[in-house]
Amino acid sequence: CDLVCAVEATDAAKYAHTVVAANGMSGVIEVIQAKMEDVELPEPVDVIVSEWMGYMLLRESMLDSVIHARDRWLKPGGALYPSSATMLVAPIQTPVLRERSEQLAQSMHEWAAFIEYMRTEHAISLDSLTDTYAREHREYHLETSQWMSLDASTVVGRPCAWHTFDVATVTVDELKRAVRGPFTCTVLADGAVHALAGWFDVRFDGSSAAPAVAPVVLSTAPECGYTHWGQQVFLLNAELQVEAGDVLAGEIALTRQPKNERTLYLDMTYTLRRHSPNAPAGEDVIPHISARRAID
Repeated sequence: CDLVCAVEATDAAKYAHTVVAANGMSGVIEVIQAKMEDVELPEPVDVIVSEWMGYMLLRESMLDSVIHARDRWLKPGGALYPSSATMLVAPIQTPVLRERSEQLAQSMHEWAAFIEYMRTEHAISLDSLTDTYAREHREYHLETSQWMSLDASTVVGRPCAWHTFDVATVTVDELKRAVRGPFTCTVLADGAVHALAGWFDVRFDGSSAAPAVAPVVLSTAPECGYTHWGQQVFLLNAELQVEAGDVLAGEIALTRQPKNERTLYLDMTYTLRRHSPNAPAGEDVIPHISARRAID
């Protein structure tokens, strides 16, 4: 390796330069403070390494910059690390659905007391704001994903991979349109399902022309322990009572929020298919339910 170019847009580049110099690597590592989209490298590169992953893999949209670097600077057959990514979901049991529902109810109770106070003490009616207040608090408490570091015991269904892409070929346009896919999760135990948990795996394989000597998988699944990515928890509209063997199935789509493209919407449809052959007619399938959750 003749040269490593370390590209960093923030002032962290200054500290990186200091560390490089202090370790006698100035002739090997060149620190460049610039946005990847603006940088001018001395020559095309053999390998691109970037920790671009955000919550639910794609929050923050940092992969866009890697794709720009790939298209402009990576030699044909060059390797990207990570090389591919897979997004997964699984049904979970969690007290968060109940807790957040209670918090919403408490917020509405406090609002009712406040508008009554304003009416009796100041002769001001705030009733016209109640619908807006209720909508905003519902979005916050129940319709925004929760970062959690889950214990594996909370997962009550078989995890399902619903979307995979190759970092060498995925395009920004594909990421912007919608990242979508179906999921089918078999329930493993009788009880309740309160939410879907989402996480990702990334593989470090290299390329077909330059494969990794020892491929590695970085998983953010609950059974793999703590990572700063954790898992994203998407509360269902209501608790589902399930039996082992039932199937929770549907489709997921990730899109960028118009107000801030670094944040996401997750739209999901889901249905519960009963496993029991003795289920009464009309109860063997819970109809399709649609929900949107924000990843802020």
